[in-house]
Amino acid sequence: VVKENVRIPVYVMIRPRAGDFLYSDWEVEVMKRDIEQMKIHRADGLVFGALTEDGRVDTELCMELL
Repeated sequence: VVKENVRIPVYVMIRPRAGDFLYSDWEVEVMKRDIEQMKIHRADGLVFGALTEDGRVDTELCMELL
């Protein structure tokens, strides 16, 4: 609906819940399915992030989501 009503790029935040950026396997699956839906609905881009337990960027998970 948003894409039908605006003329600017639409970037969608992929975030299964509020709080920290440490995600369970279930939450990662939710994120993957959300990403699939955003591709189907032609989002112009995605915004997401994930951290490891020691506070570093979880590059492995981020690459998996890409």
